[in-house]
Amino acid sequence: PQQEFLDGHVQVFKVKGHAKSKGTNWQISVPRSWIASEAERPNIIQIFKPQSENGQVSISIIVKNLEPHNNQKPSKKEIDELFTEAAAKDMIPDDGKFLSFKKMIFDGINGGLMIYEQETERLDFKFYFRSHMFYFYWNEQLYYLICTVGNINGKNSVAPLAEKYISLFKLVANSIVVTSKYE
Repeated sequence: PQQEFLDGHVQVFKVKGHAKSKGTNWQISVPRSWIASEAERPNIIQIFKPQSENGQVSISIIVKNLEPHNNQKPSKKEIDELFTEAAAKDMIPDDGKFLSFKKMIFDGINGGLMIYEQETERLDFKFYFRSHMFYFYWNEQLYYLICTVGNINGKNSVAPLAEKYISLFKLVANSIVVTSKYE
């Protein structure tokens, strides 16, 4: 999946001016063949899916305002604490299973990568997925790039699909440019 990206066949998605961007100005690159769609959830700016995986793989761009504590901006220490394994574990949905956390840097900004699995039920089937959540903090907002693989064939079939896409997910995360830093 990463070869299309490595060959330079990418599309750049800029969030500036998007109705759900919350005033942020950043961008990512994704494979040109992936289809962009609007999301129904309030914090999801855009979702990208490959044409070849029948909706089992997606990349979501999300931004959330970080609520001030006692009407004060978070301190550097509080921001740094967002990028710890303990904080990452607190972000997992109640029915999720923590797999790993690693500190990372995105466009010169401290952040992290948390990986977790989850099993959810919809109608009469179970859906299993693994999410690679790349995230960082900038200007009182949390930015997320959530890359997900999933299926209905059982928990054991998610790991090989995740392995197939992890290199692409890292390439996309590495393409993040926080344009507002340079204005």
